[in-house]
Amino acid sequence: MKKFLTVLLALSVVFTYSFSAVGTAFAATPSASEKESLEAFTEVVEAAKKAIAYDGYKYMKTDDDANGVISESVVNAGIDDLVIKYTEKLSKVTSNWDNEWSAVNTVEGFHDELFEGPTRTYEKLLKAQFDIDKAAAEAALDPELKGYTDAAKQAIKNQISTLKTSKFDVAVNAFSAPTATVENKANAIKSLRTDVVKAMADFLKTQPTVADSTQKVADAKKAAVKTLGTMSDAFIDAVGAATATNATEIAQQKTVINDVAKMVNFFEDQIEAAAADENAVTKINDVENVIKITFATTAASIFNAEFYNDLAILDNVDLLKNYAKELADAKKAERKADGTLKYAAKDVEKAYNDVLEAISVAAYADIKSSSNTLVKSLVDSTMNRVIEQEYPLQSYKEQQILYITGEVKTGVNNDTTFAASNWSGERKAKVIAIQIKAEEDILLADDVADVDAVVKKAVADMGAILTTAEINALESTTDARIAALGYSDAFGKYFDAVVGTKGYSVKTKLDAVENAKQVLRDAVVAAEDAELTKAEIDKIVKENYDKAIAALVNVKSDAERAEAAKAVDALIAALPKTIEIANKDAVLAAQNAYEDYLGLPGANKIDVKNRLALSGALSDLIYLEATAVKNQIRALPATVTVNDAEAIEAARAALDALENTYGDYTEYAGPANIAKLEAAEAALEAARVKDAADKVAALGANPTKEAVEAARAAYDVLSIRSKLKFNEELYADLLNAEKKLAVSVETLKIVASSKAVKGKITIKWKVKGDASVADGFQVYKSKKSQKGYKFMGKTKKQYMDNKKGLKKGTRYFYKVRAYKVVDGKKLYSDWSNKANRIAK
Repeated sequence: MKKFLTVLLALSVVFTYSFSAVGTAFAATPSASEKESLEAFTEVVEAAKKAIAYDGYKYMKTDDDANGVISESVVNAGIDDLVIKYTEKLSKVTSNWDNEWSAVNTVEGFHDELFEGPTRTYEKLLKAQFDIDKAAAEAALDPELKGYTDAAKQAIKNQISTLKTSKFDVAVNAFSAPTATVENKANAIKSLRTDVVKAMADFLKTQPTVADSTQKVADAKKAAVKTLGTMSDAFIDAVGAATATNATEIAQQKTVINDVAKMVNFFEDQIEAAAADENAVTKINDVENVIKITFATTAASIFNAEFYNDLAILDNVDLLKNYAKELADAKKAERKADGTLKYAAKDVEKAYNDVLEAISVAAYADIKSSSNTLVKSLVDSTMNRVIEQEYPLQSYKEQQILYITGEVKTGVNNDTTFAASNWSGERKAKVIAIQIKAEEDILLADDVADVDAVVKKAVADMGAILTTAEINALESTTDARIAALGYSDAFGKYFDAVVGTKGYSVKTKLDAVENAKQVLRDAVVAAEDAELTKAEIDKIVKENYDKAIAALVNVKSDAERAEAAKAVDALIAALPKTIEIANKDAVLAAQNAYEDYLGLPGANKIDVKNRLALSGALSDLIYLEATAVKNQIRALPATVTVNDAEAIEAARAALDALENTYGDYTEYAGPANIAKLEAAEAALEAARVKDAADKVAALGANPTKEAVEAARAAYDVLSIRSKLKFNEELYADLLNAEKKLAVSVETLKIVASSKAVKGKITIKWKVKGDASVADGFQVYKSKKSQKGYKFMGKTKKQYMDNKKGLKKGTRYFYKVRAYKVVDGKKLYSDWSNKANRIAK
């Protein structure tokens, strides 16, 4: 404080000189009223404010180490405290008002009390300023990251971490140290401003946003395309203007336009590929530099320019692409020893596309380095590696399913990021639904690109759902913001003022305050954004304050809660001594009532006297239901056939119901029984696959409708995974058999007739041919013979009644056709004749 006292002495000279008249007037001429005294006091206050000098940033000028540290707003807050203090004193006396503020009746005296008095010392001003700058630094370290690129977001997070530990924490500790001097504290405040707030702001300016990055890529592409166009045109002109001295050069002049077009197409592809790269701008600039070298026209002879060396590389590319196509076609036709295809067509297509990409990458590298390393082995090695090692598609699908479900399988996938256990409650259910849908879509995908698209969407959808860890972090931050905003104390005071303390236990109040806080936590979590800033959390908390207050006062008095406990006891007492499954509803109703009671503010388990009886009843009920489920599983046969499907599915349904009602069923049904059920389910699926294969294989050259439908039904009941692994040639036989029946459907002839009675027209039809080959018949209706027909319905019968939409005296026309569904598509017979009747 010694340095600051020196400053005050220096300031007092100025104050005495400038306001000496004000400082001595009051003793000679006492104020005649409270109003006069207050006016005189106000003059001193205004003079004291004006006497304090500030720099251009509104920080107080001093001669000590705190120069430029304390803001005008902090100083004025201290002045306001003094004004309130003395204004209150003036209002409490009826005479000698000037005596109440005689200690500050000069500017010097006012400043002495402002900076050195008990109301607000200089240390307090520093602390108030520190709190402001600390809050600003915290806000700076919690910036809005939306809009920045992913790389920028990570860089910003790294910078935040660095500044937090190296600057922010150091400044806070330095200010709060017991031995901290005024100089230490002032420097800590300065560090928060420059080393944290300014440093963070400056760093953010250097980080690219998504919009910046997109624009830079677009500008780089535009420049590269322009260079390509300008230089390729100049090259064509140069070759055309050159003097050809031999047959080769004459030929080059004739084909230059086509040759350049080929090279331009190659470089356009390279620009597009570079634009999709993570380092797009750098890659595009690299391509542009290679373009400049390829189309350079400064060589001694234009016919020996770099262009023609590069053109030879592209000619080699064409040869390799043709070879890759021949190899891919051969792979598609290759068969295993059992006569089935060795490779899936989609796997070969993916391999072929990867080969083409490998050729393009190698060609660009050769053009860039003026070499020619493209050889046939590149195609062979890439094709074989992709098909036999990195794929097939089915293996890739299984790997991606493991990834999005977060399963751990050694050697396949060890990533548990998306394990459903990372979520809870309704969020867990949503994640599981996303995973099930994604698994189905992956299994049905035609190629790796489709699989990747499904995985990308599933990852984005799951990423938008808060994990349990993210919720805990948000709730923790929300609690801190609730405390910082003063809501914790406010809730307690509001409860005392509105609800009161009489008739309410301390626990009731604490639980009610916790319920109010939970409303605010839930509101923050409901935003489903793990990256909410403190400012955004504060906004949500403030917006939901009224809802929190409503929850706070929604309490029962101790007497009301006692009555509620008695009601629960009564439900429990009404339960029979010996529990049977027939008592399930009554037991669960009592359990739900007990849990609802425990949710009341102030409630304790011991309030419910019969709770142990309830626990026993619930255990008995669970034991009975679990025993029934175990018996169902134990009754399953050791050797499973398709005829056991109903029993196996019933056992699974019972086990799932046990889990849904009582939670973790493994505790009740037993791991061994669950393993037996899972083994039975796997055996059932294998039996179904064999049954479908046997039924299809038995169709023969002229299958009956019943045999085809039985084979189709056996195939349709298979899981998606089994369908994808089903023998392709057998499935083709099934489709061919269905098509034969469909051809029969298309040849059916239908003759329709109609009959009218009051309020109804009946349409009947006869079928020429085997009507059993049709899946059903469609009936269309119109008021006009030649147009306006609308679908009325479908049926497997050979008649249909029209009772709706009839208007007496109006003639209605009807036509019928048979249909058959084959491989997801409907095939139809010709339309029948048009039967018509007048409605009665």
